[in-house]
Amino acid sequence: MAPELPLTPPEPRQRGFCAWCGHEIYEGNDIFTGAGQMVHRGCMGPMACEMLDPAELAVLCGYREELA
Repeated sequence: MAPELPLTPPEPRQRGFCAWCGHEIYEGNDIFTGAGQMVHRGCMGPMACEMLDPAELAVLCGYREELA
């Protein structure tokens, strides 16, 4: 006779905390890693905007600064 399988999936395992928002990161979450830290995918944009000068961010996105 086969063993009975549980009806509810196991709880996801926590892997750490987001370096930007401080919330939990669980196994299976989309994240970026670097410098020994983890950041949620959704937190990367706001983090980049805070960390980079607007001109640096514009260049990374393919824009250039000029006068209208």
